Amino acid sequence: METSVLIGRLFAALYIAVGVGMLVRPAHYKKMIADFSESPALLYLGGAMALAAGVLIVTFHNDWTPGWTIILTLLGWAALVKGFLILALPDLIIHTMGGIYQRQAFLSVVGGFALVLGLALGYFSFLA
Repeated sequence: METSVLIGRLFAALYIAVGVGMLVRPAHYKKMIADFSESPALLYLGGAMALAAGVLIVTFHNDWTPGWTIILTLLGWAALVKGFLILALPDLIIHTMGGIYQRQAFLSVVGGFALVLGLALGYFSFLA
């Protein structure tokens, strides 16, 4: 299986599930984000996982040619930067999570965006 298709399917499933979850159960996500930001161990683990995923994607799929696969490269770089920031500046991330992520409107926008992105990646990686 081509690397782009594999990564696209993984992100599609993840973003569809998270998008639906944020739209259907926003209170659950608000609580989860609050719990996550209060646990240094979970924050560290999340940062390490994001950094590892980002490094893997950037290493094996750093493809900047026009097309749907550029989205995967951008997601890889975003994960790498996110993981680095969580590990290097955890207090800044905790402060940000406590404010922005707790707003209902923000969860609705992010959930809708995640769902649309997941459906698009699902189309390109499963059907096209």
